Amino acid sequence: ALKGENFDGHEYARASVKAGAILAVTERSVDGTTPCIIVKDVRKALLEIAHFVRKKYKPVLVGITGSVGKTTTKNMTALALSASKSVLKTEGNRNNAIGMPFTLFRLNSTCNAAVIEMGMSHKGEIETLSKTASPTICMITNIGDSHIENFESREGILNAKLEIIKGAANGAPIILNGDDEYLSRIIADHSDVYNIISYGVENKKCNYYADDIEIHGDRMKFNVYCYGEFLTEVSLFCWGRHNISNALAAITAAATARVDPVLAADML
Repeated sequence: ALKGENFDGHEYARASVKAGAILAVTERSVDGTTPCIIVKDVRKALLEIAHFVRKKYKPVLVGITGSVGKTTTKNMTALALSASKSVLKTEGNRNNAIGMPFTLFRLNSTCNAAVIEMGMSHKGEIETLSKTASPTICMITNIGDSHIENFESREGILNAKLEIIKGAANGAPIILNGDDEYLSRIIADHSDVYNIISYGVENKKCNYYADDIEIHGDRMKFNVYCYGEFLTEVSLFCWGRHNISNALAAITAAATARVDPVLAADML
């Protein structure tokens, strides 16, 4: 029974039970007859229930955050993983502390992979989402100026995005965009702290990088290299260098999740 500025879910609890809900999770008794589990904080309970469901199942879970490109990268990563896995992904942009739990509620024994988008506008939000979803693979696409009014600087945004590792196991891989000014510093200075896997279009020192880019009338083509060795060719039926980066991130995530990157590339 979530409450907002213009609504109170408690007002709909009785109707929900009449419509088939077993009970309502509320912060107070509704009418004395509607079955309720009463908690101090419904929003906190929502996250705790979602975490319980997450821990019940053991998918490879890729948590994705970044200032821009999260949704496209999420969709491409889900496609790449689907080469050999049954994938659950965040629908639309339900990437906050209310929307994300409803994605986790959809986990079941048939899902062996999940791609969860994590958004934020304030410090601490990514940490909450990460500790709820417990990602096995973390990814940060870039560090931009989104919501910078709530942070002191882009360094503040970087630190907030790095909260994504706080719900992951020690040593979990974190995939970073080596073309990004701020993330490249983390790659250079903190490889002894984090299990970093890098990708890039401009930065050929990354673990995975794109090269030999061709622009055709209906597609872009490029080759993916891993540690300097040719890995696979990719054809994208969309344009923009940013989409090469998004696709490369997806292939990197798939390879990290032990999906054949050649098959993963064919799904894009």
